[in-house]
Amino acid sequence: MVKKIKKLKKFSIIDVGIPLFNESTNIKKTLKSLKNQTFKNTRFIILNNSSNDNTSYICKKIIKNDKRFHIFQNKKKMSSFSNFNKVFKMSNSKYFFWNSGHDLRSKNFIKDSIVYMENNKDVGLCFSNFFINSKINLKLINVDNEKKNRNFFSILKYFSNIKFNYQVYGVFRSSILSKTSLFRNVVGGDEILVKEVAFLSNIKKITGNSYTNLYVNNYGSWKDYLKKHLLINKSYIPKNIFFFPFLKNCQLFFQYEKNIIKFFFYVINELYKTFQKCFYYYKELLIKI
Repeated sequence: MVKKIKKLKKFSIIDVGIPLFNESTNIKKTLKSLKNQTFKNTRFIILNNSSNDNTSYICKKIIKNDKRFHIFQNKKKMSSFSNFNKVFKMSNSKYFFWNSGHDLRSKNFIKDSIVYMENNKDVGLCFSNFFINSKINLKLINVDNEKKNRNFFSILKYFSNIKFNYQVYGVFRSSILSKTSLFRNVVGGDEILVKEVAFLSNIKKITGNSYTNLYVNNYGSWKDYLKKHLLINKSYIPKNIFFFPFLKNCQLFFQYEKNIIKFFFYVINELYKTFQKCFYYYKELLIKI
């Protein structure tokens, strides 16, 4: 029997889910970034995924007596996707967003996002500009892939333009997010999530100077990616690494699109993107050889 996850009793305007695993290097900057937000009526939910470094100690030291922060510990390590899902299920708010232990936000990010969502009731997910911070450099990524209308062509265009799924770090309307299956435990589970949101509402970019600074891990291989996100630790790559996510996408399309012709176009689009991923994967193997 699966133990039911308890929601926090008190309702808040916005909850920030902070799923962590071994973030001692970056968590100090991250928490200070969140503490300095101009919108003060925010609740922060830290879910430590059985870290074996100083993450827990640093968190307690930084937040001290700040009652906006709530810390919880997983007794057993789970996949990062499962940890992300769990922290949302614990939340109880009108709006919600995930903030990893190595990502920073501009001081006005939460305030600007809430104002935008309050003025745009058709939007289930809004996102800002993104700075991508890696070991190599820091650069601004201009993400303009929006879904502005709830029709077939708008959804298909949005799906076609998804490359790196930065939008998943935007602010969700909790009532929309709760209707989804959240992160599927497959490669690209975050991409499938925003596709489901696209079927349910619009996805738009907020204007102004708000930004999200994402630290991008350089995994180096699919094995490292699988180990972190799916909790798969094997010396080989599962044969269904692309096929199974493709089936999950088809399942999603069938769930929301009953028109067989439109469903066909969604599948063709997904096949094309799957072949692209396969190409990059085998190119990576050839380079290593």
